[in-house]
Amino acid sequence: MLMLMNSSKKIFWQFPWLYGESFVISFALIVIGLAIEILNLGKGVPPPCFPYNILIIILLIVLIPLLYFLFHKNTIIKWLSSVPAATASIISVVILALIMGIIPQNDTGDISYLKLIGFNHIFQSWAFAFSCLNLIIVLGFTIVKRISYFKFQNIGFLFNHLGLWIIMVSALLGSG
Repeated sequence: MLMLMNSSKKIFWQFPWLYGESFVISFALIVIGLAIEILNLGKGVPPPCFPYNILIIILLIVLIPLLYFLFHKNTIIKWLSSVPAATASIISVVILALIMGIIPQNDTGDISYLKLIGFNHIFQSWAFAFSCLNLIIVLGFTIVKRISYFKFQNIGFLFNHLGLWIIMVSALLGSG
């Protein structure tokens, strides 16, 4: 009896991934971004310029639906279109946006710890780039999942989320 009770408890990193794993992944992307920023001496991400930004948009538009329709039963793809993944990715972007609102965003050129970790130029930082890319991918998979099970009642959801995806991709990849 004791063995049956213990075997029903979900182990961390066992699928399906829930909120704990989602937050670990989202915040690991921020930490990786901060590490790259430090190794890069706070230079940030160069903004994607034409024609690279168009290529990235085309890749996103083609790969997200293609991966979903080919591998929609895959546990990673299921997780990428889940509420826990969406919640964690939104919160990671919101935290970076809050830091951006609190810390003055003036890249003065001097080497300070704020510049070194990218906190005085968050919009161009690696942490923000990884977090936004995570959010765009999760939002894309969520849209494709909802389109694949289309019901007329979902039209508001689709317009809302597709509009958000278009605005985010345009703002982030059009800034170069």
